[in-house]
Amino acid sequence: MGKVRRVLWRLLPFRVSIKKVASVTRPPRARMSDAALFVLIFGALAVFRILIATFAFLFILPRGDRCPNCDHPTLRVASLLFDRVMPWFRKSWCITCGWHGLLRRGPLSEPTPSREVTGKR
Repeated sequence: MGKVRRVLWRLLPFRVSIKKVASVTRPPRARMSDAALFVLIFGALAVFRILIATFAFLFILPRGDRCPNCDHPTLRVASLLFDRVMPWFRKSWCITCGWHGLLRRGPLSEPTPSREVTGKR
């Protein structure tokens, strides 16, 4: 132990007490490593960024059954699995412009009046 103290005394800066030198030779307490902190912090930031993007996407989607391109009513595309996993969305398809995508559930538009065929031109 005396030899270790002499070697440490030469390596350590001046005005260090022998008690501090003895504490240096003890094994350090178990602390979280820098790599684990890095992974934890940046992992949490990545998850937070995904959550923010998801909520922004949720509020950008239009509510109801109107097409975002041509503002005509869309048809609902039924999907058993999708409706159970994400019930607040609905898959839609527009007959007029061919758009297909997601809409939020909301009020349905009134049906458009049907065109009647008359014999006169």
